[in-house]
Amino acid sequence: MEHFWKKAVPALCLIACLGCALCLWRISALFRTVQNTHASLSQQIEQVSNRVEGIAQSIQSAAEEATRLTSFTDGACGTVNWQNKTVSFTYRLTLKSYDPSATMVDLVINGTAYPMTLNDAGEFVLQADFPLEQDIQVEQVLVHTNDTVQTQLLQGFFSPMYEAAPDFFIDAPAQTTSNRDHVFYEASGLVRVQPRISDFSVVGADLILFLNGTEYKRIPVDLTQEGQRSYYETMQKQTIGNEALAVPEGVDSASGFVCYINEKIPLKLGDSFQFAIDIHADDGLTYRFIGDGADYVAEDEVVFSAPAASVSAVFNADGETLFQRQD
Repeated sequence: MEHFWKKAVPALCLIACLGCALCLWRISALFRTVQNTHASLSQQIEQVSNRVEGIAQSIQSAAEEATRLTSFTDGACGTVNWQNKTVSFTYRLTLKSYDPSATMVDLVINGTAYPMTLNDAGEFVLQADFPLEQDIQVEQVLVHTNDTVQTQLLQGFFSPMYEAAPDFFIDAPAQTTSNRDHVFYEASGLVRVQPRISDFSVVGADLILFLNGTEYKRIPVDLTQEGQRSYYETMQKQTIGNEALAVPEGVDSASGFVCYINEKIPLKLGDSFQFAIDIHADDGLTYRFIGDGADYVAEDEVVFSAPAASVSAVFNADGETLFQRQD
């Protein structure tokens, strides 16, 4: 009997181990099945939730559309009057239904109601001048028919200085260095000037360097094909160890232009330096745009400034200031 158990015990242990392994495998398979079922249910619940949310949004949109008075709205900033510092603004809307003989419409802008005029196309139109440096918030429309007034909220925001005023971006290569006596603002390379908004033709340009708000140097820009190519060729000659700079075949100042600069301006503590560009336009006006700058604010600390937004100043043919941006 003892001999029997010596042979049987290992076999029983092996059978028990196999049984345990089989149980663990079945438990693992069951766990994976539960996980897959949970993931599938979660996905189905999410799909149902999205469908319900979509239906709710559709119902809400349909309800809002049913209560809307207008079927079309549109607005835009137009011509800038630099002398008066105003911008023309036009807003159009079409009502779903109205009585031409009895309906009057007001457009509420920045808290003030402005009467709209019905044109031959069936549109109610507002044309008015607004301060150039003031944002235009279209808030609501008031529809008067006999003794009833219906209102609809509108969401129209317009920034004349950003949407209507010309804007040129100045990208000037610059860095600061220092020695025992001075900090130097160095600019060497191509200054690129590109329009973001422009409704005029460029007939001339000057790159201006300002030191402490006073003109330090003025560099006329050659806008001719030959002049523009010469800037690139000059830059190409200065390029060492880099890939040769491509010289454009043709240059159109309307899509931007360049100027080569090689300046080293000493800065004392408290000094402020600024790039600017004066663009002479075919409308007889000169538009000034501010580029990069640097302020020497403390020992070994120079704070750089980014280009200003939109036009900084406008001058007439006699050099009189028509507009000066208040930052």
